[in-house]
Amino acid sequence: GVSWCDDSLALVQETWFKTTQTRTWLISPGSKDTAPLILFDRSSEDVYSDPGLPMMRKSSTGTRVIAKIKKENDQGTYILLNGRGATPEGDVPFLDLFNINTGSKERIWESDKEKYYETAVALNLDQSVGDVNLNQLKILTSKESKTEITQYWIQSWPHKKCRQITDFPHPYPLLSTLQKELIKYQRKDGVQLTAKLYLPTGYDPSKDGHLLCLFWAYPGEFRSKDAAGQVRGSPNEFS
Repeated sequence: GVSWCDDSLALVQETWFKTTQTRTWLISPGSKDTAPLILFDRSSEDVYSDPGLPMMRKSSTGTRVIAKIKKENDQGTYILLNGRGATPEGDVPFLDLFNINTGSKERIWESDKEKYYETAVALNLDQSVGDVNLNQLKILTSKESKTEITQYWIQSWPHKKCRQITDFPHPYPLLSTLQKELIKYQRKDGVQLTAKLYLPTGYDPSKDGHLLCLFWAYPGEFRSKDAAGQVRGSPNEFS
């Protein structure tokens, strides 16, 4: 697929299914003399190395284009990469300020790791043209926990002030005290897998003993055991 920005910038992503190899190219649509440049070359199955996708904005014509970010006293070309942040302990979403010219990254925002699961949803802009000033950046984020339903916030730079803009009630109050864990286990063929375990309110294995278990699994195809064993999802997501 192609993510467009302007005559000087577009990102092209290609994937070869047989090898799971995916490449992201930087092209300049308005310049025939500028050669394409590979930004990322990785396996699409390797979620731990996923750099994220560019944050988009609405243009003056109503189309979705890559948002260019401007830093004060810096002539570089920057975009924001919105990543799931997969790790062996679970997803920790992030925003990286990516310099198209040098390939360098600066992490400007990251989800809480201890209690909450947060994601960057969209840019909150008052303008439809021009580069976005980093010091005036506003991001719509979501925030949830195991027991707290998703709420939406506005994060404002440069001081990263947070303002909650929704207050949705819990949709299933009777289930709000369920216990949830992200567990890891090994299949008979040696593949490391993860699962979400839900337990009744107040369950104590030393007192209550064993429980009947409903096991739900959805098949997935992977080219390697390592990729199949990577953790996907967060233990802090709303149940």
